[in-house]
Amino acid sequence: MREKPQNITNESNERNMETVILLLQDGSPQALARLHVWYPEISEEQMKLASYFAKMRKEVHDQGDREALLRKRENPKATEEELSIGIYLEYIEPQVRDAVRQMRKKGYSTYESGFYGSEGFQRIGLLEHQLNGAHLSQEIVDEAKRVGAEIRVILGRDDAEDRQTRDAIEIHFTRFVDLEIIKKLWDMIVRDLPDLGHSALPSTIMGAHMFREGQEKYK
Repeated sequence: MREKPQNITNESNERNMETVILLLQDGSPQALARLHVWYPEISEEQMKLASYFAKMRKEVHDQGDREALLRKRENPKATEEELSIGIYLEYIEPQVRDAVRQMRKKGYSTYESGFYGSEGFQRIGLLEHQLNGAHLSQEIVDEAKRVGAEIRVILGRDDAEDRQTRDAIEIHFTRFVDLEIIKKLWDMIVRDLPDLGHSALPSTIMGAHMFREGQEKYK
């Protein structure tokens, strides 16, 4: 049985997770030493890796916020694609943006994407049970191994939020990698996904409904 990876930011305990994330984003020796007191079972190298990805995630989100703010000021009317996804493209993290768009063209009902926690996890989640036909080619397996990543195709995950059966693809990076490497692996995975023969239907999550309602004034 594969051991469950150490996960600092998703642990169920009494520590303030916001504080943990801020310390990881800080990344100074003092901040990591404080975290090591809380998590002595996690090695110094693992802590540095978690900090690296926490910083990367923050930079990506800050850049996305800046780009989305500019978009809202200069061109607030959403495209048909954005209306279907339920969000401006600028809010989709750059390393998964093309993958999400291609998945939706192939019929997959995406609802979450990008960084998942602060420890090298990436995820694209679906609102429906659609990944039965997903297959990881040897090329993808070899590339994942080369960059220190593990890919999981998750089937039939029940989420209590709205009781939809949700599938997901998850990547766990165990080495220091940049966004370009992350993007390349996502693009390879999506390239090999079967085409479902139709585009994805408009997203049904609450945020997507609110986004479309907010766009009514631009019609």
